[in-house]
Amino acid sequence: MVSTDKEISKAMSNSRTLLILGNGFDLDLGLKTSFRDFLKSSSYTSRLCDTATFRLIEDNEKWGDIEGVLRIAVLNSISCHNTSIDVEINQTWQLLRNGWGIYLPQYIDDVQKTIKQWEDRSDYGESKADAPIIISSCAYSLAKRIVDWSAVFSFNYTNPADLLFGIWPNDIHFIHNTFVPHKHSPYPMYQVANFLAIGIDSKRIIEQVIDREYLLPIIKLNFIKTGLLDELNQAMAEADNIIFFGHSMPITDSDYFDVFFNGIAENSITDKRLFFVTKNQKSMEEIKNNLKTWEIDYDELFKSKNCIVEIFTDNGSNNTDFKAMLDLL
Repeated sequence: MVSTDKEISKAMSNSRTLLILGNGFDLDLGLKTSFRDFLKSSSYTSRLCDTATFRLIEDNEKWGDIEGVLRIAVLNSISCHNTSIDVEINQTWQLLRNGWGIYLPQYIDDVQKTIKQWEDRSDYGESKADAPIIISSCAYSLAKRIVDWSAVFSFNYTNPADLLFGIWPNDIHFIHNTFVPHKHSPYPMYQVANFLAIGIDSKRIIEQVIDREYLLPIIKLNFIKTGLLDELNQAMAEADNIIFFGHSMPITDSDYFDVFFNGIAENSITDKRLFFVTKNQKSMEEIKNNLKTWEIDYDELFKSKNCIVEIFTDNGSNNTDFKAMLDLL
């Protein structure tokens, strides 16, 4: 079910809102924090080895989908029952995590330095190649409106508070954990990766890897803070409005949303407003296709007793639908 922007604004007054962030939020701000950006960096290329899993990463049609490739490698290995293959996948996974844990803190440190250089410039944040943060973006416009929020769950590894000084709330739940910028961290840079959850989903795979000592650690839920998944499900159950900003809904994150989206499709969960904020129609189709891989039919969500709103950041922060969504803040 879909509603007009006026109906949305009226319905959302005095209602509870939950914000769920994916990497598209960072990208809309102009940050290079995607796995694709990582694969272009020396933090990745210096670890690149001639192994089957690394070759999958390089050849995969969805280049940059590291977790999706790890999942394919694990599923292929399950049918082989070859310990040496399990070991190779585990070693590749550890190399990727270590490289990711080096790339991100270094990159955020660099962005912070650039921000300081830009602070006194009148054109700070405009859509220029060297601008550290795009102030005209939908993500920035949203960030300015959520200072007092408590219901923010992020699937990103970056903390917006490190870059959006003074306009971002401190109380964020990081599903996949985060890091302290290197200059403030009590840990050596290479240890940061031990805290970051990179890997694959559990529900559809766990029974097949429960006795595989090298594959079992790759399950992401191993790294999730105790009780955090329950907190997310409770927050989604209690919220009237849920904004999914920049989350592509890959099957590797299906553990977090399975129960909720099935409830929406079956109309056991009703009267909610779900906002899918994504780059454009193409990325929206990717979301739909990703949901289909974990047997969620987007059309069933759309036909449910809930309001589904698609918002494209390519249309800008002055877009009518986006501004109507901001009214709930």
